[in-house]
Amino acid sequence: MNCFRIFSVFLLFTQLSSAETFEFAVSGDSGVTSRENFELKESIIKEGVNRMILAGDNNYSGQPYPNIWDHWTQSGVNFDVVAIGNHNRSYAEEVDYFHMPAEYYSMEFGKHIRFIVLNSDNERTANEQTQWFNDQMEKTTEKFVFVVYHHPTYSTSNHHHWWEKEDFQTQMRLSLKKYRNKITALFVGHDHMVSFHEVGTLPMIVSGGGTKARSASAYEYQAGDGTEVKTDWLFNGARTWVKLTVDDTNDTALVDALTVSENNVRCTLKLKTGVKPVVSQNCKDTFHMGKPGEPASCYRVRRGRGWGKRCPGK
Repeated sequence: MNCFRIFSVFLLFTQLSSAETFEFAVSGDSGVTSRENFELKESIIKEGVNRMILAGDNNYSGQPYPNIWDHWTQSGVNFDVVAIGNHNRSYAEEVDYFHMPAEYYSMEFGKHIRFIVLNSDNERTANEQTQWFNDQMEKTTEKFVFVVYHHPTYSTSNHHHWWEKEDFQTQMRLSLKKYRNKITALFVGHDHMVSFHEVGTLPMIVSGGGTKARSASAYEYQAGDGTEVKTDWLFNGARTWVKLTVDDTNDTALVDALTVSENNVRCTLKLKTGVKPVVSQNCKDTFHMGKPGEPASCYRVRRGRGWGKRCPGK
């Protein structure tokens, strides 16, 4: 019996010592050489987070990447997961500076966490990326699978629309549905705000409000592919970033929205792979939805010397 107790204690110690908690800061649309970039970094460091997920648009000015991001690495921040957006000097230069494996890739953390990162800006490889993504999803067995790219697959505000990258998004809509039960959440940027949405039951987290916060309205609508899209939370009051916390001993991850100025947590989501997110009470206290709206389904296109209209739907 004593030997059994000793073995049980040893096994428990081994399990505890091998467990890891990973914390990531998530922010897209942050590649600016401005005071706001420095303030975002200081807020993240104050929170004790040194792992960074960049959700694209990592260079607005066209300056060399070190001019924008070296002060982050010098402060101890690691760019663990980086997606390419539509604001960059070049794909190759971005891949090189951030030491990315490729334009699109997969990364593992611990034993149970996988990030699958795509380049939604490159529609020339949309077919290739989608096939690769499907292959990755067929093989993955991790408890947590997070998908990261820049452009939202469903419209989340009137600032941008899904059809900006129509070929890529049309294919990803099918893949996200097919592998929904294996995906924990989708992280995107592009809209210069922080907002949480449900697309079907999949959490789509927009984190692009760390250096510039645009105002937006809540949405609730049925997309053209039949998916119900709903805003769970958005915050128009201040610049905000997202913290992702994953404990590989649990089956639930946490997403917090924090203000840059004071690190106040404005909303917390609980994520579990394959099921709807749980919206905490603090979200309801800081979000008054009003009457939800719908995105535009048409846009203007140049036709000869005049303008016409194209309507790809919602």
